[in-house]
Amino acid sequence: MTLALKVLATIALALYLLVGLLNFFAAIRATALLGLGALFFAYLIYPAVRRLNRVMPVVASILIVYAVIATLGALAGSLVIPQIGSDLQNFGRALPHLMAQFEGELLAPHSWLVSRIPLDDRLYLADLPSQFGVLVQQYGADTVQRTLPVLLSAATVAAALIVVPVLAGYILIDPANVHRQLLGLFPARRRAKVDRI
Repeated sequence: MTLALKVLATIALALYLLVGLLNFFAAIRATALLGLGALFFAYLIYPAVRRLNRVMPVVASILIVYAVIATLGALAGSLVIPQIGSDLQNFGRALPHLMAQFEGELLAPHSWLVSRIPLDDRLYLADLPSQFGVLVQQYGADTVQRTLPVLLSAATVAAALIVVPVLAGYILIDPANVHRQLLGLFPARRRAKVDRI
């Protein structure tokens, strides 16, 4: 009886510790993702920084690489975003005409494929655009309420776009110290293997 109670107490304690560990990892997930993102970003730009570091200080090398990346990103955004906006405006202006044309094709079909669809189904399909308008009015308030989490997620992404390069810059300024600190997280007998990895 005592052995069974000890086994049950050990299992309960192990489950309690496991739940606590999972909660801990859930709490630090965002920070860990930022750290991993910074390591990955530093790894990507390290060759360019190292090459520039041969002729100038490391901080200047990092700033030049960041300036080039920001310039390329701004250039790509200035080329793509206006075109997407223009396409969306054109689509919004053409949408009523497209819906009317779709409804007309379904109700007075000239295609042999559409004429094979039963009349009730064609009427249902032709009525879908007006049903869509009713759904938008009905669920519009709910959509507005759900927009706030999306905006908060966008703010989180924007913050990550600032934090990750800053952390990557710190990593690139003193990579030997970061390397030593990371190895220090592992037991001494495992460090050589972790270093190779």
